[in-house]
Amino acid sequence: MIYTVANVLNSAIPFLLLPVLTRLLTPEQYGIVAIFAVLTSVFGAFAGLSVHGAVNVRYFDNHINHGRYVATALAILACSASVVLIVVLLASPWLFRWTQLPPLALGLAVIAAAAQFVINIRLVLWQVRGQAVRYGVFQVGQMALNLGLSLLLITALGLGWEGRALGIVCAVLVFAIIGLVTLQRGGLIEWRLSREYAKDALRFGIPLIPHVIGSLFIASSDRLMVAGMLSVRDAGVYAAGMQIGMIIGVLAESSVKAVSPWFYARLANPDAATKRTIVRFTYLYFAAIAVVGLAFSALAPYLLLLVGEQFRSSREVVIYISVGGAFGGMYLMVVNYIFFVKRNELLSAASLVIGALNLTLSYLLVQRGGAVGAAQAFMVSQLLMFLVTWAIAAKCYPMPWLQGLRRAPVPPQDR
Repeated sequence: MIYTVANVLNSAIPFLLLPVLTRLLTPEQYGIVAIFAVLTSVFGAFAGLSVHGAVNVRYFDNHINHGRYVATALAILACSASVVLIVVLLASPWLFRWTQLPPLALGLAVIAAAAQFVINIRLVLWQVRGQAVRYGVFQVGQMALNLGLSLLLITALGLGWEGRALGIVCAVLVFAIIGLVTLQRGGLIEWRLSREYAKDALRFGIPLIPHVIGSLFIASSDRLMVAGMLSVRDAGVYAAGMQIGMIIGVLAESSVKAVSPWFYARLANPDAATKRTIVRFTYLYFAAIAVVGLAFSALAPYLLLLVGEQFRSSREVVIYISVGGAFGGMYLMVVNYIFFVKRNELLSAASLVIGALNLTLSYLLVQRGGAVGAAQAFMVSQLLMFLVTWAIAAKCYPMPWLQGLRRAPVPPQDR
């Protein structure tokens, strides 16, 4: 419950400040901020090479020196982030044409991505050690500082999008430093590197990169397409509408995190009755998330009143994003089967294919319908990702998906 509450608060703070930011920033400025956030996520796929997940998995291996493993993961971060920074700066003229971000801002996005990697390691080690309160306070504190600094820089110093971007970067750097200090004081880093540990961490992280990239294509390419094919102003208006529509995604992610321990515990040693119970619960969750998504769609005209008048996009954007968020929530439930059987390579392949399809679909639909087309592409991609992941899960971990809809047979009574 602590993790769930922390996740909701972490996601709720930006939403609660949406009415403020959309009145302090112009649509063009808000669009640049949205692109800056997207690029930070994209660079994060390569800065660190996803090896922070290996720190999580290997923590329970008693044959590993965990302090050296963490230090080796941080060394991989330093090397990979340096390469990403050089490539981004070399490509900055081309990136500027698509994003309107100058080279300095692009470099800061890489630095923010690297700092977030350090924060992820800090959070992972608190999670595996069962220190949920510290995890939650750290996570919510970072977001509070992020938005507090942003508001201060925008209102007190009169900075526009630069103030919001600097707020993001400063907050993540401060908490990365805090993370490193607490790791050092807790004896969780031993500054001796290991080639063997580096190979092990890379074997874990590199196969996940296609999955991360594909997921980012699905989640973020719509904003980049709107900015590149229409305008940064349109991207800002679209991003505000998407922020509203993605409330359903926040609720879905939080609820899945809450039920995951129950889910995994029953998958470990299930009998026929337990499998039917899991399937029925999954169908109930599908129905609930669909109802919530449709409710948000119906409320779209009223939810748009939350943002500044310049940001009131078509209600169709919020509708398609809400429905897409509901499909994304369904995906979060069925993907647990794949994680349980450790078939991440299948998930990576599916994510990359659907991510590439989403790029093509976004390009075609934005040409045809503008920002509404981008929202349609997002919804279709989320639906495809859910259905394909469900099919893979059914193959990897057979469950009574049809039988679960029927009533369980009543055992005969002895006479």
